[in-house]
Amino acid sequence: MDSRYSESEIKKLIERFMEGDTSLEEEHRLYDFFTREDVPDSLVEYKDMFADFAAIECGNDVSTVAETSVHEDGGLQCVQTNRPLHRISMGSFRKWAVAAAASIVVVLGTSLLYDHYEEERLERMYGGSYMVVNGTRIDNLREMQPEIENVLAHADEIENRLMASERIRMAEQTVLNGIADEAERERIRRILDE
Repeated sequence: MDSRYSESEIKKLIERFMEGDTSLEEEHRLYDFFTREDVPDSLVEYKDMFADFAAIECGNDVSTVAETSVHEDGGLQCVQTNRPLHRISMGSFRKWAVAAAASIVVVLGTSLLYDHYEEERLERMYGGSYMVVNGTRIDNLREMQPEIENVLAHADEIENRLMASERIRMAEQTVLNGIADEAERERIRRILDE
């Protein structure tokens, strides 16, 4: 490993780089470190990424690794050397293609099965039902479902209002029952009834 940089120092710089908190000079130090051959195993996963950044910084495409060094002023000195592009072998490509195709088949199959299940569920619940909306008879369960859901939501809303009204009436009755003076109780009952 390059003795100019400690592994812990590089790890801290990587962390700051990922958060966008590094200076240009610090980024150049990272590029310089990762264009070297002796990158520790614990950091090798970052090697290609920072080597690519170094190549871009040096004005090259990423198929050219720029071996770098950092000047005292923090600038980056670039030395161009070629490296092979990472190519996917045909066997690897086929494996990925088969995996992607299998994933698509699973997703489509699951979607079709769910649609079939949903249609059967609706048929069991509402089979033979129809509704008239704006003078038009609808017997397609998929078209009816949103209308049914709206009616059920409206019914739930009415039920909640009735329950709230009942709770208010019960609270008023509890208050009235707690008043010992009959005349006062009757006066408050008239106020509540208004």
